Amino acid sequence: MEGAGGPCLQQDYPAGPVDDFVDSDFPDPAQIEDKTLVVHCLMTGSALQEENPYQRKGIGRRMVKALIEWAKTKGWERIEADSFEDLPVIYEGTGSAGHTFWERLGFRLVDRHVHPALEDPSKLPEFIATLEEQAKSIGIPPETVRDRLVMRLDLT
Repeated sequence: MEGAGGPCLQQDYPAGPVDDFVDSDFPDPAQIEDKTLVVHCLMTGSALQEENPYQRKGIGRRMVKALIEWAKTKGWERIEADSFEDLPVIYEGTGSAGHTFWERLGFRLVDRHVHPALEDPSKLPEFIATLEEQAKSIGIPPETVRDRLVMRLDLT
């Protein structure tokens, strides 16, 4: 996350960032027991740009549709995507759309829990205060804004 410009709420790497990811081969699908493809982050451009000419142009939607078709042909049974409430601060900070984006593509909410990076409100007090203020202004319960929303699309 160094140089990322702040907390990237969409990217959790269980083993840490992987610099050589593009040089790695996916395992053979037959070797994978849980056929769930997990999307932690899907962005067009960078949240660090003042203006991003690629956002709100349907590129993300087309990327997900292509991913869905690819996953179906490769034997994946479902796709899960991490998301958050539809709040401007999330979009501005990460460049990622909220759960409504995923719902429009056929995904459904299957789990919600406090995101690990947001468990301790004292670590990001200004960010969490902004989340809560924006949530209140549009009728979302403030106690839910730190939640990671897991969206799922069944492919089978």
